[in-house]
Amino acid sequence: MPELAVFSPGTISHRFMEGMKDVRGARVTAFITRNPENCRKYAAEYGISTVGTFEEVIRTRRIEGVYISSPTFLHADHIRLCLEHDLHVFCEKPVTVKREEYEILLSLAHQRGLVFMEAQKALYLPAFLEIRSLLEANALGTVHTVRAGFCRNEHLEENAWRRTMPGRGALYDVGCYPLAAIFGLFGTDCEELERKEITEGDLITGGSIRFRKGETDLIAEYSMTEDGFCGLQIHGETGSISCPSFWKADHYELTRNGEKEEIRFIYGSEFAFETQIFIDRIQTRSVTDSWSEEISLRILKTIDR
Repeated sequence: MPELAVFSPGTISHRFMEGMKDVRGARVTAFITRNPENCRKYAAEYGISTVGTFEEVIRTRRIEGVYISSPTFLHADHIRLCLEHDLHVFCEKPVTVKREEYEILLSLAHQRGLVFMEAQKALYLPAFLEIRSLLEANALGTVHTVRAGFCRNEHLEENAWRRTMPGRGALYDVGCYPLAAIFGLFGTDCEELERKEITEGDLITGGSIRFRKGETDLIAEYSMTEDGFCGLQIHGETGSISCPSFWKADHYELTRNGEKEEIRFIYGSEFAFETQIFIDRIQTRSVTDSWSEEISLRILKTIDR
C-alpha cells in the first residue's frame, strides 16, 4: 500500500486527512514540515508518528507520494523538490503562480513517469460529474447562460501572505473554483470577452470574467472580501440546473418541463474523490491526464493575464 506524506500541514490539510478516511489503497504515514515540534500534536490526532523535515522523512520512510498544502508562492519549489526525488505529487490549487512554472514541472513529471495532479475537488464530485454527463447528453438543449461563483469574506487579515506574496489575491485564492467549473463543464477553448476587477491598492479582492462558447455565455464570479453568490447555475432552452456550493456539493436541482427534481449524494468528505483519483493513478501508473492538465493550464493562463 503506497505511503503518503503531507507536505507543510496546515488548515486545509485537516480536511485532506478527513478525506483520507474514505480513501482506499494508500495511507498517510508522515508529515513534512520545517518546524516538526509545532505540528506533533496535530499529527498525533491522526496517529502519525513520523514528523520531520523533507530530508528526515524521505530518509526514514518509504514515501511514494505527497500532498502539498503549503502557501501558493511556495508550491513550485516544493513540487520540484518532490519530483526530483521521484515522488508523486498532489498539490493544492492553484498549482503554481505562473503558467510557465506549471508547464516546466508537468514536463518533468512526465519525463520521470510520475503522477502530478492539482487538487481541484469540484471536478471529481459525483454531482459535478453527473451534471457534466447531462450537458454532454444535451439534457437542457442549447445552453444559453452559465453562472459560477465563489464569493465570501475570507478574513484576509488572518493570512498576511495572501496580501503580500506572489499568488496573492482573490483570483488565485477563490477564482480557481468557478474557473474550474466552467472549463471542466464546457472545455478550455472558451473565449474570454470581458473581466472586471475589484481592488484594494494593487490587490485584487474580487471580480468577474465573462466567456463565450458557441451560443453560451459563461460568467465566473469571485470575491474574498464580500459574501455573495456561491454556486453554479446553468440555463438552457429546455431546463436548468442549480448546484449550490458546487465545490463541495452533495446535491443539485434539475428543472425540466416545469418539473423540479433534487438529486442527492451521500458521502463523508468531498476531499475523498479527488484523492482517490490520485491514488488510482499512482497504482495504474496513469502519468498523463490530459483533461485535468488542460484545465490547470487554462486556469493559470486566465489568472496570469
